[in-house]
Amino acid sequence: MSATLANPSRRALLRGQFDCCPAPAIRPPWSGTEQVFLAACTCCDHCITACPSEILKTDNDGYPTVDFSQGECTFCKKCLTACSFQALTETLPPWNLKARINSSCLTFSSITCTSCIDVCEPRALTALITTSGTASPQIAVELCTGCGACCQVCPTSAIEMIHAS
Repeated sequence: MSATLANPSRRALLRGQFDCCPAPAIRPPWSGTEQVFLAACTCCDHCITACPSEILKTDNDGYPTVDFSQGECTFCKKCLTACSFQALTETLPPWNLKARINSSCLTFSSITCTSCIDVCEPRALTALITTSGTASPQIAVELCTGCGACCQVCPTSAIEMIHAS
């Protein structure tokens, strides 16, 4: 898997429209580190076909990756049991993903939206009432499971799943 660095124009650079350091791919749960996963994965697609949420897709290199715009991970372990090459292993936690809200959240424009809060089963997302009277989502990172349910329902794609340190 190779990463290519973008060479943005001066205008794109000043506007922050470049991808010189692409975010690491989000692999299926129980995949462990990128290096170990890529070494063990045979790109057989068994995990992709086993996923009832249909959030596992193939990336440009043929490896499975997660697309939270399609739904959430229910941690059903069907991808784990479908992987016969031990690229996914239950000896690891599912992953270290956490939700992050970016600047395109409607509440930053004083528009009330609680769609992400409404679907958050572990209640990691709660509302903080701002001085303008809108409910702004707040994330309790310690409660976030990284399931991605909040990503699919966000009307502005303001929620990103990131690898926690």
